[in-house]
Amino acid sequence: MSVNVTGKLAIIGYAGLFPQADSPEALWDLLCAERDAFTEIPQDRWPIADFYSEDRFAPNKSSAKWMAAIDLPAAKQAVWPEFPATEHATVDPQQLLLLHVTGQALAHAGLTASALAEKRVSVSVGCMDSENMHSQLQSNLPVGPGTVFGNYQALLANRISQHFGFTGESKAINTACSASFMALSDARAQLVKNSADYAIVAAANLNLHPLKYYAFAKAGMLSRSGSCTPFDITADGYVPGDCIAALCVTTLEQALKEHHPIHAVIEGMAGNHNGNRAVSPTAPSVAAQIELLQLALADANLPAQAVSYLEAHGTGTSLGDPLEIEALAHVYGHHSCHVGSVKGVIGHTEAAAGLAAIVKTLLMFRFNAIPGNHWIKTLNPLVAERLAQLQIPRQRQEWASTPRRIAGISSFGSGGANGHIILGEWRASSRPTTVAEPLPPGFYLCESNSSSQHNLTAWLAGKQWRPDPQQDSFCRSAIWVGERKTERLRPLTSMPLLSETDLNDSPHFLNLLLCPVVVVAATAHHALSSADLLSLLPVGSLQLDAQGAMAKLPVAFVQELASLPITLAALSPEWLTQAKELERYQFTFKLLVAKWKKYIPCEPNGINERLAYAMAYSDLYDKWSLQPKMIPSSLGIIRKLLNAALFQERQFAAWFSEKEIIVNKIVFALAETVAAGKSVPIDIFSGKEPGTVVFCASAISCDPKMLNTEKYPDVLLIRSWIGRKLLPNPMIKNSGLSVPMYFSD
Repeated sequence: MSVNVTGKLAIIGYAGLFPQADSPEALWDLLCAERDAFTEIPQDRWPIADFYSEDRFAPNKSSAKWMAAIDLPAAKQAVWPEFPATEHATVDPQQLLLLHVTGQALAHAGLTASALAEKRVSVSVGCMDSENMHSQLQSNLPVGPGTVFGNYQALLANRISQHFGFTGESKAINTACSASFMALSDARAQLVKNSADYAIVAAANLNLHPLKYYAFAKAGMLSRSGSCTPFDITADGYVPGDCIAALCVTTLEQALKEHHPIHAVIEGMAGNHNGNRAVSPTAPSVAAQIELLQLALADANLPAQAVSYLEAHGTGTSLGDPLEIEALAHVYGHHSCHVGSVKGVIGHTEAAAGLAAIVKTLLMFRFNAIPGNHWIKTLNPLVAERLAQLQIPRQRQEWASTPRRIAGISSFGSGGANGHIILGEWRASSRPTTVAEPLPPGFYLCESNSSSQHNLTAWLAGKQWRPDPQQDSFCRSAIWVGERKTERLRPLTSMPLLSETDLNDSPHFLNLLLCPVVVVAATAHHALSSADLLSLLPVGSLQLDAQGAMAKLPVAFVQELASLPITLAALSPEWLTQAKELERYQFTFKLLVAKWKKYIPCEPNGINERLAYAMAYSDLYDKWSLQPKMIPSSLGIIRKLLNAALFQERQFAAWFSEKEIIVNKIVFALAETVAAGKSVPIDIFSGKEPGTVVFCASAISCDPKMLNTEKYPDVLLIRSWIGRKLLPNPMIKNSGLSVPMYFSD
């Protein structure tokens, strides 16, 4: 009986050369020995004396002098006799070692070049830099054809194809640190569309020239301490590592048909790019990573709960680690799931990092165990507060075999190209899950921007969408599924008229407004009292009249501001200790704490000192696009108000120190901003929590254009206050108030 295995790949062979480990089995011994492969840069690479300086900013020097290196002289001695002597001096060692390791992966799969002679075999190789070319240009060797052809990245793949006689597509792929995953994605495309019967997926990363060290040390990316410690508070950057690795893969269907050994099944995978969701081309993006993980699970047709281990990208940088854990916890943190990173043992092998992580996971399937993250002494507080139910074990432990071991593996490129795969162990009794049935035609709501049918929640709406008071008032995204296509719906253009009766009898209509609004009272006569009407509008709405300002703010926000000194005092001594430890190790956080201590007179362990650390946390969360944790949530809104320039940091510090009623100060600042006709960001008070109406008596003069009483006497004017044109100025028709409705993400 045939089994539906469309899209599933089988890993039937693998091999690798790793720092202080010349085989996958040796790598497993290293992983379980609770030691690492970090040493000073070997003398056979380049002399440290002319290269290193403790001064990070010394020109043409590196403040990092560490590497996780393979024994290159020993590897050359073992492998070079296989190749012509004329190539030994000029050809990139990555080419020759990759040929050797590819042969080992084929042997591990029980395959030979002659056995594959009648098959279409593609070759996809991940790479990052031609460091041997830099060395060649600085050497005294005469330039010849081998100087160029021996160092072109394309030859990393093309030479494998030529050597073994493979006739499928052959290409080198460079997306920096995610290159090996992009190579695997390319191989999958070849296999799934039947352009290849088998695929070689390989990657090479040898550190052969100091140029990268000069640049990356200046950027603060490389460890100066000589250790790569993902998730630990001491993490100060990564240690570059060597790695040559290769996989032999085919479709699961082909593997079963030909009775190949199956070491694991690639259940699903996904790739994406940060786009403009990161602050720079080299910065990570939480939003992009969350999207990536969800896409990979959807591709595998598996729930997050099926995954019990996550091999993180985990580079050991103070920025990358917390952002990655936040994304992992968002998708996988609702159940117990272990997390690890091979980089804590062999460093960041860059172009080969994804394959190193895959080989580690294959060994975990083989030995039924999870190696410990032995280097962790104290978790980074920014990591610890984001773990949810994720666990980062420090000692080796057994990996539960039921119902089936499945892992998620991440690899992120420094240019913003990301990859994630779902890797499952193979059992003889395993049966791949079938592809979900397509959705029947109709209207659907989805929880994210993904249009994957697996992520849609069915909500049949008939031919015309109608609001339902029992549904969420903000529809995130609407999709129409037809017989042959899926289409995302544009905002509705119809504008139903709401009479005064509607306002009283169906107040939920008001909640369909896309965003907070400004309510300006032109007269004292309204269908509803001002406070009653304001209570019906979305949280964040503001009313101005001659008596002062009223705002509808989240209840929790108002309560937290009122009790902020008590809330700060209740933060545990351990929290303050962790904050001070983070200040010691994290340079950006240290600067932020110093800024707030300049604004706030602090006594040791006093309330003001706790506010300084809490605001520094809030600033760091904002700078790195992290969700606030372990501090009062009201401070996150304070940060947004500060970003919107409604008031200054010094003002807020003064209000707190002088024991002012801060919520009144905030309402006054909002009112002043709106009365001047300025915009306020849309997401300041985003959320669906209940609101409370707060009154602030103040002398605020509105821009006469806002009232516009001549054109619309005796009515309430509702205007957008977000600086966007999604909400047109309301029109009064037949004594009714016209309110636009939109689908919104």
